[in-house]
Amino acid sequence: MSKYFLWISLLAFVLSLSISCKNGDSKTEELEEFEYTDQMERDLSLCPNKVTSIFNIGDTSSITQHNFELRKAEAIENVSFENGLQLKLRQSGCQVLKQRYEFVLPTTVPVTEDNQEDAAFWIDEAAKQFEYLTTFADDFIIYQQLILAGRDYATLNEPLRITQDAGFTINHFQIDNQTIIVVEVELM
Repeated sequence: MSKYFLWISLLAFVLSLSISCKNGDSKTEELEEFEYTDQMERDLSLCPNKVTSIFNIGDTSSITQHNFELRKAEAIENVSFENGLQLKLRQSGCQVLKQRYEFVLPTTVPVTEDNQEDAAFWIDEAAKQFEYLTTFADDFIIYQQLILAGRDYATLNEPLRITQDAGFTINHFQIDNQTIIVVEVELM
């Protein structure tokens, strides 16, 4: 029953997120009739929906450093938190929202033969980071649920479609004694 509830909750969230992401300042009905072009995917200023900073809303007291830069084809948000976590969030896409979360963990996660290629292990680690992000925006619980829904099916660095409108790819790296977990999310 709890898996059924999780799937229903996830589907409801993805649908609401999809509508709100495409809503921007216009009404949903207007956007449904809007014709997206390839040029919009290369120039975010032409999109009807606006890409904005996520981590400048609400309680920012545990953010030690924040930078948001809107470029032509993507937005980049760099955030450092008081617990040592660092996040680089890249957002792109006009019709399909694409987000790339690069979590630089404050401590090294030991990589062993058992967990090196174990996507479920790395999904659990990523889920912990999204759980932490819920202290800044409640919507991150949905991202946590999205990746946990694919826990038993995911393969590292391979896209996994969870619903018709949502999917993700997960990977990890060890660089200079740092553990980096990368989660790429696509929402239609």
